[in-house]
This record gives sequence, structure tokens and C-alpha cells, in this order.
Amino acid sequence: MAAKAKTHAKARRSRRKVPSSPRIGPNALEVGRVVLTAAMKKRVGTWIRQTYEGGSYNNFDELHVDQIEARFKEHRYWITSGLAAIEFAAEFIQRHKIPFLIALDFSLRRGRKPVKVQLTSRADLNRWLSNKDGPPRLMMLKPDWPPLRKTMALDVKPEELFGQPLSNVTVHLWQFENENKEVIRTLSVRALPNG
Repeated sequence: MAAKAKTHAKARRSRRKVPSSPRIGPNALEVGRVVLTAAMKKRVGTWIRQTYEGGSYNNFDELHVDQIEARFKEHRYWITSGLAAIEFAAEFIQRHKIPFLIALDFSLRRGRKPVKVQLTSRADLNRWLSNKDGPPRLMMLKPDWPPLRKTMALDVKPEELFGQPLSNVTVHLWQFENENKEVIRTLSVRALPNG
């Protein structure tokens, strides 16, 4: 009887195992938020400084979330890791007075013609997310860059779309036709520098 009790206790403990990295749970997309470690923040900060000081923003230098942390390549981390990255990046450019806009771009499913993309919840976003162009990416853009005016601001509260509160961001949809007559769709979350 004692051996059976020990087996049940051991089984209960094995079901409660902590993920290998407590800051990045295996169900980060479904529950909670991703918290960037100091090393991850350093990668984002270094990218921002190099992009700004080197002028590579003119070439649309991007930082994909899986370049911040390899695990973020998994689809289930895309939303929460991207949101953690843009929150930190927005704080960074504000603290260092970098006069740029930070955008977090999610590639959505492509098509042959423009359609109305209905995005009002996280479930909608999950249905539209595309694996074709890889995980979401951070970009630094000049706030007066002319193509920014060609995007459509979505009438949706970011906390409803992403399932977590976000402040000082706007959500935009961008649809354009590429050289192959394919309609590219991007959901862009933008954080403007204050001041």
C-alpha cells in the first residue's frame, strides 16, 4: 500500500514539472505574458542602437522575435513575445530619446484580392496569422514616412485583440499587391515615442 501511495505522489509531482525556463511557459500564447530576460532586452536594445546609429532603418532592418529568443520561433509564442518586445522597445526609444516609431508587424494570410479583414479578438488574429513570412518582427520607422499614411487604423481596442492590456499603441492593417499579383496583408502595432 505504501509503495502505491509513493507511486501516486511521484506521478502528481511529475505532472507539476516547471517548464525549463520559468519566464517562458509552454502555453504563453494561451495564458499569461512573456517576460523578457535581461539578455533578451539587451538584444532588442542593441538592435535599436545599431539600426538608428547605422542608418539601417532606411533598408527596413527588422528584428524577428526568434532573433530575441530562439524559442519564440514557435507559433504559440508569436503574439506574447511580440507584445513584450514592442513594450520594451517603446520604453527604450523613449528613455534614449530616439525620434522613431517602433512597429511590431504580424504577417497575415495572403490572397489574390483585397478583402475586409475582420480582427476583433485574439481568436480572429490567430485565424489570420500566416506562417509563410515567419514570426512577427520589430521595425523602426520615421514617423513621417509617407507609406504609413496608406495603412488603415483598425477600430479595435488592442486589449481585446491581443487579450492583454497595452497602452500608447495603435493597430493598423496594411494590404498591398506584390509583383506576383498576390495581396500581402500585415497587422502593424505601432508605438510612437512620447515628446
